[in-house]
Amino acid sequence: MSKAFCAHPRLEPVLKQFQQIPLLGAHALLISGAPFIGKTTLARELARMMLCANSGEDHCRCQSCRSFTAGLHPDYIQIQNSSITVDEIRQLKQALGLSTLSATGRCVVILKAHTMTTEASNALLKSIEEPVSQTRYILTTDNLHRVLPTIRSRVNHIYLPPVPPSIIGRWMTDVLHYPHDPLRVTQSMGRPGLLQRLMDSGSIQRQALEAIDQIEALQQLEPDIALEYLRQWQNDRQARIFESGDVRAADVRWLQKIEQMIAAIQRHQSFNSILSYARSA
Repeated sequence: MSKAFCAHPRLEPVLKQFQQIPLLGAHALLISGAPFIGKTTLARELARMMLCANSGEDHCRCQSCRSFTAGLHPDYIQIQNSSITVDEIRQLKQALGLSTLSATGRCVVILKAHTMTTEASNALLKSIEEPVSQTRYILTTDNLHRVLPTIRSRVNHIYLPPVPPSIIGRWMTDVLHYPHDPLRVTQSMGRPGLLQRLMDSGSIQRQALEAIDQIEALQQLEPDIALEYLRQWQNDRQARIFESGDVRAADVRWLQKIEQMIAAIQRHQSFNSILSYARSA
């Protein structure tokens, strides 16, 4: 379960209610709230629970949950685009016509449902009104009023309000393990995901400076050891950034700086000049 679940007080009650009343009494849900409030986190956790072979229990290790966590579940469909077109919904309908591969059915998650065109919304409405057997829908939106009114009237609605400062402040220290920062708590506007982004901004820079400190400690050793250390660091951070899809210009600059350090070591430049360059702004 994502760390965001520790921050938003609405998420745990929703999940407990789901376990007691499957799908909250409906085959379609709409989760609304501000950006970075926890909608995607809740949608994905509900989808995992719907597809779970053990009724959605926490930390389940059934085959379905393992496949879902690995991003390989054959009966989980997620749609997200800056503008969701009617062709995408038609393709979804075709996919839903195929047999499911698991006994727990199929789950469709549509993120940012307000980005659907009118034609796409109308096509989805028909699917919601006449659902394929064992198919459940979860929609999320940052802008409830841009979702087709007829869709809103046919789904169960869950609203995630901003998190009180006292709760998000405790989450900051107890879960994210950052020192309490009242300014960042205020800037987050009660949105756990936004607070995490604010605190993580610059984290690559901090990690790069830590790596540089480690290189300085290694300067008495063979250059090959320092080179291997930097290469492993670079490969690991690149993988994390590009897998997350959150590529920031500042992070790329620091990765480029590490790349230039590697090249400098290969050119047998002195450690002092390398470290001086690395620590420059």
